[in-house]
Amino acid sequence: VTVWDEDDAPRSVELTDEAIEIASTALRRSPHTVSRQLATARMLARLARTLAAVESGALTAEHAEQIARIAHDLPCERLGDYEKAVLARVLKAGSAMTPGETGAFARRVRARLDAAGEEARRLAARRHEDVRIWAEGDGLACLMARLPMADAARVHAAIDARARQAKAEQKAAASR
Repeated sequence: VTVWDEDDAPRSVELTDEAIEIASTALRRSPHTVSRQLATARMLARLARTLAAVESGALTAEHAEQIARIAHDLPCERLGDYEKAVLARVLKAGSAMTPGETGAFARRVRARLDAAGEEARRLAARRHEDVRIWAEGDGLACLMARLPMADAARVHAAIDARARQAKAEQKAAASR
């Protein structure tokens, strides 16, 4: 876990699994949830305007979590510009902007401010490409693919076209 000293110098602090387990038991939340909440809290300590907006009621915790989560790997020198750009849009939109839309906008801001980091994130994500299938128990199955967007769009279009064709064939066979 990275924390920042008073002089804005990042340093690593180890949060053991045992500490997370103790906190999750005390809070009656899953270890994953506690870890996520701790990461958000640590990042919000770096995003003072975002934290102030939450405390004043101008921003929901869900919106702030999106802003913090997406900022976590930005270089320190980019955080101020990131926070300013994201908050300007999110606070102006108010409740019309959902947390998901906030996250999507924050990712675009992050990409614009940290192009080299965005490319590194994209390359790292490619290492986690995956396709899975599992039975649903009713004779159908689910297919999940984690792919680059362009590839996923092509796969989706091909599957959708084949499904439409199969449905049309079934309808034609039933009308005979």
